[in-house]
Amino acid sequence: TRSAAAEAPRALDAILAVDDPELAVERLHALGAIRGPRALGEVLAALDGDDLELELAALVVLRRWPDADEATVPKLTPYLTHHFAGARALACEGLGQRRHAPSEPVITELMRDPEEPPRVREAAAGALLQIGTPSARAAVDAAYQAGLVTLETE
Repeated sequence: TRSAAAEAPRALDAILAVDDPELAVERLHALGAIRGPRALGEVLAALDGDDLELELAALVVLRRWPDADEATVPKLTPYLTHHFAGARALACEGLGQRRHAPSEPVITELMRDPEEPPRVREAAAGALLQIGTPSARAAVDAAYQAGLVTLETE
């Protein structure tokens, strides 16, 4: 019986061979399950396109990719100002998971903005709690006291 480690390169090659646009989102999720540098490169490349559905799928995959290195941060940060609220929320979650303190000011502004949808404000609060600096924790506390966030988990 082959080990999972021995099977992973074969599975990755099979997934990378899928070139059906109708399966592109599923392909990204499969790459996220396999992980590794080649898979990460493919997921990051999806952020360079102009297909919002693929970009969102890549953001979801990156959010759940705990061992992704700092190379993902430059790909995530532009989404903090994306026109689509879901992308902003996913970027907050991904940057929070990476405890990316340099993103704290922008994430704080997203959380404090009453015009932002609750999903974005809650994701920003969660990210700030993960970043964990004293200023991030104080900002979340102030937003909670002001009723901007509930801190309830889904």
